[in-house]
Amino acid sequence: MRGIWNFVSKTQLARNPLFQLRTMTHRDFGKPHEQELRTLLSNMRRDLQQAEEEKRQVEEKTRQLKIQMLPTSLPEFLDACHVHLSVSFSSRINHQTGTKGVPENAISKLRPDKIREWTTFPQEQSLVWKDLFATNFISEGHFTSFNTLRESGDELRQRSLGSEIDLVFYQRYAVEDRVSAVIRQLYSNQSLRNIFNLKGEIWFENHGNSLSTEYIYSGPGVRSPQQPPACRQREGVGRDGNARHLTPTVRSISCRPRADQFCVYNTGPGEKIPAYIVEYKAPHIFTKGVIEAGLMDMDVDKVIMYTRAGHGVKEARRTVAACISQTFSYMIQAGLEYGYLCTGETFIFLRVDPDDPTTVYYYLSVPNDDVGETTGWVSGTNCENRLHLTAIGQVMTFTLRALRTPPRDQAWRNHAEMVLKKWKVKHNDFVSDSENSSGKKLSEYKRNRPSRNEYIRMSPIKTWSKGPVANDSCRITEKTSTNWEISKNGSSVNGVYDSDSPSTRLPVRPSNIMVVVPPPKSAQGGGNTQTSVQREYCTQKCLLGLVNGDLLDRNCPNVASHGGGKRHDIDHHELLRLARSQILRNDGGPFGCESMHKHGISATSFDFTLFSHGYRCVAKGTPVEFGYSAYEEHVYQRLHSIQGTRIPVCLGSVDVSCRPLFYDGIARIGYLLLLSHAGTPTKFHDGPDIRPSFHKAVSDIHRLGVRHDDLHDGNVFWNAENKGAMVIDFERAKMLSKRGSTKETASKKKKPDVAAA
Repeated sequence: MRGIWNFVSKTQLARNPLFQLRTMTHRDFGKPHEQELRTLLSNMRRDLQQAEEEKRQVEEKTRQLKIQMLPTSLPEFLDACHVHLSVSFSSRINHQTGTKGVPENAISKLRPDKIREWTTFPQEQSLVWKDLFATNFISEGHFTSFNTLRESGDELRQRSLGSEIDLVFYQRYAVEDRVSAVIRQLYSNQSLRNIFNLKGEIWFENHGNSLSTEYIYSGPGVRSPQQPPACRQREGVGRDGNARHLTPTVRSISCRPRADQFCVYNTGPGEKIPAYIVEYKAPHIFTKGVIEAGLMDMDVDKVIMYTRAGHGVKEARRTVAACISQTFSYMIQAGLEYGYLCTGETFIFLRVDPDDPTTVYYYLSVPNDDVGETTGWVSGTNCENRLHLTAIGQVMTFTLRALRTPPRDQAWRNHAEMVLKKWKVKHNDFVSDSENSSGKKLSEYKRNRPSRNEYIRMSPIKTWSKGPVANDSCRITEKTSTNWEISKNGSSVNGVYDSDSPSTRLPVRPSNIMVVVPPPKSAQGGGNTQTSVQREYCTQKCLLGLVNGDLLDRNCPNVASHGGGKRHDIDHHELLRLARSQILRNDGGPFGCESMHKHGISATSFDFTLFSHGYRCVAKGTPVEFGYSAYEEHVYQRLHSIQGTRIPVCLGSVDVSCRPLFYDGIARIGYLLLLSHAGTPTKFHDGPDIRPSFHKAVSDIHRLGVRHDDLHDGNVFWNAENKGAMVIDFERAKMLSKRGSTKETASKKKKPDVAAA
């Protein structure tokens, strides 16, 4: 009874039924007072029930607050992301005072011949959901809490969107970081890690300022035959390639064009593999109306022939084709099958068939239109929902699919560039969301898109079923759902369309049929970097013997291919000649020189194998416009006596500038410096203390008249063959006189500590 008094104030005491009941005298319980007694008891029960209800509400509120702070399951996470991060996006687009300009810059970019609807996109995305739900992991609490997502949404709603910079910030915060967090959690599950080829996490990287020539030195009096005329004139280098200055000069930053494009990498310890391309366009410039009116099946040759004549649909079509071509060009040069173009409101997912690089397939997703304000998801039920149509749901499953597909090799990229045309129409044709010649606004165009309609009808996320369940009208056969095979024909049926009609209905194939073809064969230029059997790297002693004309190293894993006698069949000069011939061969490849997807401030890494004699080493690549490898080669010559022990063995330079190699769509590599493989980066070394051998290596380098000037963890490796440290990258090094080097060594008492790596 004491609990009741906690809910009653002193001012209500006199009216309390229990108090009145206790103060009644014995004679009050007579017959005339029975009705009063019943009333008092009824009031008492009511107050007790009210007190219990208030207590229950407090407990429920406390429980809900605790739930809001708990990690969410994947369905809960997708629902909260849509409600708090996506729904209000369109209302914050600044159409009035946002930045001005044109959305496309496709001049001289590679372009497709055909743009076709990606009709198998729904089935392919659904296969990802099926594999996700094959385990109970995503139904458990592993993801960001409701409370955190709500607070993040409150912060985002305070910002308007009036530029591409604003869009990049929003996408990084609301989409990229969320998808990255999901991938990290999925990686912790061994089964999902294997299914989706997860390396650890994904990185969204912008390479606009990658591979700069800033702070790169050209040594005095060093011949640099690979320098282009512009560089020679800028740096005071004569036509003979000799420097006119007696002191090192600093090169200016490269003028390579940059775009607001990102490459998404599948990253892990010692691995970094490109997966797909992302490009952002400001939503107030590349509007949803332009996209809805202009995105359709197209033959690009016909699109670029149109002249500006006030026909809004035709201009919208050309604008869309140019924007797609811009992303497409980056995909081709990076050797990637997947990419998407994003305005925040719309996502245009793209795919290039490895067997036919002249056609790009598209799928249009407009998350807020497709989903609405709520997803229809209810916890603990098997109801239909639209979680798969949310921005996070679409990008996440698209990412997981792309992570399974390796980049294409150099031969494929060369073949694609050879067969593709370049965009040649002027790019000042931007069309705003205005009326066309018929008076119909572009924003009023709603094209029938069979693939989008089909995916909207699906509901592959079922929270209490063992796997995703599609509607009968769009269910995929069991045979196709487990093979991860992709339909080669991603275009609209028969390719029939009326490009000018906003009400055109494209032919719809039966939604319960999916045509599956075998994986693409490795035809000319059609292979990927994983198809050939990899040799192990040659040993330091092997390559040093090649340079010095010494005996074969019988411990080299490739010694059987190096020669039948005691010595190498070729010398390193012949190796360089053969390497150049192999890389520049005209039979379509393979070329034996593939990107390792790693780069520093000014150079990239390639993996090179000489097929004819079995040599495998590392090739340090520099872009065509840089032309400074000759200086680094000269430094290696100065340090010849410690090659193979303290620094890698240098085999020499190869000029492939007449047909440069592609480096992940970032740059064209014209010059290669062939080096032995240094070993394991110090941050992945788990063994003997590396500091003593590191200090010895630095001391020997200084003793020979070279100051490295760029010593950090990334330039120090553990070499298991020598059981010691090996120092790399000498493009910023300074060569000193013997006398000067002694003073430098004596004065430099404190050396970098790499043990913490």
